[in-house]
Amino acid sequence: MKPVILGLLVVLFAAAYLAQDINEQSQGCTDEEGCVEAAQGAGEPLNRVARQTHVCVKTPKKCLKNNGVCINLVDDCAGKKNDTLCNNDHCTCCQKHVCLNTPKKCSSNNGVCINLMDDCAGKKNDTLCNNDNCTCCQKHVCLNTPKKCSEKNGTCINLMDDCAGTKNDTLCNNRHCTCCIPA
Repeated sequence: MKPVILGLLVVLFAAAYLAQDINEQSQGCTDEEGCVEAAQGAGEPLNRVARQTHVCVKTPKKCLKNNGVCINLVDDCAGKKNDTLCNNDHCTCCQKHVCLNTPKKCSSNNGVCINLMDDCAGKKNDTLCNNDNCTCCQKHVCLNTPKKCSEKNGTCINLMDDCAGTKNDTLCNNRHCTCCIPA
């Protein structure tokens, strides 16, 4: 019984210490980027709370013009980091690498090379592109167009594909597909 009580006391002490530390970190959070208070991670595992100390909310034009997005200094960037293009000491401009060439080993698998940080409407395969900052997005093929899409004269296509009309993500039965309704 004593080991159980001792274990509970250790957990309670650690939780109280963590709560006090989170409270101290969240006070004085006044930067123009908009801090996310560390207390937001309360109840999360310790390794997740430690990573949620700051979120870079706004990306200034000077970073956007360089194909970048502001991310936390400790986050991974599939490209080059430039600490001078964001308006916050906790952020860096991740200038995403543009994956221009899709090798045949990717395209023959219904894929296209995209930046590692981009969303893929399908499966990612990091071995089929010739650049460490790119991954082969093997796009999901939208074979079945449900009646709710076809009644609107639409066809289900992959989310990443272009549509000469309007897209409606609610009319297809697969999260990788959207209903393309011609204009």
